[in-house]
Amino acid sequence: MWKQLHSFFSDGRRIPGRLAPNTQDHAGWPSIFYRVAAMLRCRCTLAKSASSVFVLGTLLSVATAQVASAEAELFAFDTSKMSGFDVLTSSDGVVSDPKTVVVKYSGPIIAAMAVDLRVIWREIDRQNRFDKVVLRLNSPGGIDTEGMEVIAILAEMRRTVSLVTVVAERDLCASMCVAIFIQGDSRYASPASSWMFHGASTRRGGVPNPVMTRNHFNLFRDRGIDGRFIDFLFARNYVTLPGAYWMSGSELAAESNIITRLLPNWIPARPQPPSSGGILRKI
Repeated sequence: MWKQLHSFFSDGRRIPGRLAPNTQDHAGWPSIFYRVAAMLRCRCTLAKSASSVFVLGTLLSVATAQVASAEAELFAFDTSKMSGFDVLTSSDGVVSDPKTVVVKYSGPIIAAMAVDLRVIWREIDRQNRFDKVVLRLNSPGGIDTEGMEVIAILAEMRRTVSLVTVVAERDLCASMCVAIFIQGDSRYASPASSWMFHGASTRRGGVPNPVMTRNHFNLFRDRGIDGRFIDFLFARNYVTLPGAYWMSGSELAAESNIITRLLPNWIPARPQPPSSGGILRKI
């Protein structure tokens, strides 16, 4: 599982959500009916017999079943009007498990994130064919009230499906993003990811509010995060004074159970084809 996640999340391409294709021009129709036609030609000598009717009915049933199966693999969902979200499945070639859906979010935790995630979750739940949701995060944090609404939706997800959270290499998970990340049943991150903690306040860069800060880190305790790491942040005043405490994914995994498994450092790449002159040119 984690190898599949790493191979996908190492790919920085953004693949937009897409609408369901028209079933009349579905890519699966031509190949299926060409095979049906070929099989019917092989049985042309039976055309006048009663058995030919059975053969034709059987072949058409097989063709229809194959088309229905191909359509069932598609997850018809359009995220083009949503800010920061992509929804991907095995039909997009990003994961091999047809029961896994990947939700990517990149951006701040601000108004509309929870609303959009609710719409996505309702469609996933309505499909009733996914048993795992992978949430990839890349966020500098944001508004705590919006984050709490997102957390409530993720808690609802966990009652129905397995929730996996991921922060890939070069990606950031800061402030409220961390509180969202820990909602995963399994939590994967790259050693080269970036993480940031600070106290909660009513404005950016302000003096942390003691009550707000305690409530924020109670979210960590509620998810079973090692209290020693939280106590460390308070003891060093990293979350009680203005400022920010930065860590790499590797450091965070060594100091706490926020990350349950590190992704590999090595990222395989496909060899680049030689130029027309047969010489590889490095730019």
